[in-house]
Amino acid sequence: MTAGSKVIIGNVVGSGGGNSTVEATGGVLNLYSVSGQAVEGGTSEASGLYLLWAGNIYTLTGVPVSISTIQIPLIAGFNLFSLPVIPDDTSISSVIGNQLEGKSARIYSYSPVTGWSIAYAQDGTWSGSLAVLEPDKGYWIKVSSAATPEIAGNVSITDRTITLKGQKPNLIGTAYNTSRTMAQTGLGPYLTSSDRVWGYVNNVWKPAYYSSGSWGGALASFEAGRGYWIIKNSAGEVDWVYPKP
Repeated sequence: MTAGSKVIIGNVVGSGGGNSTVEATGGVLNLYSVSGQAVEGGTSEASGLYLLWAGNIYTLTGVPVSISTIQIPLIAGFNLFSLPVIPDDTSISSVIGNQLEGKSARIYSYSPVTGWSIAYAQDGTWSGSLAVLEPDKGYWIKVSSAATPEIAGNVSITDRTITLKGQKPNLIGTAYNTSRTMAQTGLGPYLTSSDRVWGYVNNVWKPAYYSSGSWGGALASFEAGRGYWIIKNSAGEVDWVYPKP
């Protein structure tokens, strides 16, 4: 699948040894048989709704859902990052796995309440105080050389609610797989003219600010897979409703 592709998964056809096939809108995907392997929910049969991606078996329940895979380019050094989809398993070992192996990878998370936590890749595993990557949150990822990890998960089809702490820096993410202009984020009415939004891409900081009903600054949009700092200088906590595309 290509970056940003979207596939509607259908039922698995065939079971037992060898490969099974998923009939999907827009084409057919090959799926390794899951016979004898435990998948989410405890079943070990190649039936129902499954997607095999990057070595992980995703169990899809209910009606067919929309799956997106996004490639996120990282430069050597620091990158602001977030999840552009909703993975079933948010553990770092599942979301990123060994895609950053050999790159001295570090992932940093910040909470206005608890401060910093860190995960680091070592000998094929992730260690540290940070164990999961959550939608709607932003992260710093540091790598020693350029990389392009692929992130897979369910497309978010609902509005997102993100709590912003007053007089604090908030490191947030955009859980949508498409870019959103600053006006489309619906963030403006939750800010004052003294608050700032910052993006950081390719070693360049870009600010945005909301004043008198319009946006200004070099940051024009939230991009899929990127993280952002919202510096809320004004007092008070707000629950920002981030509208779905």
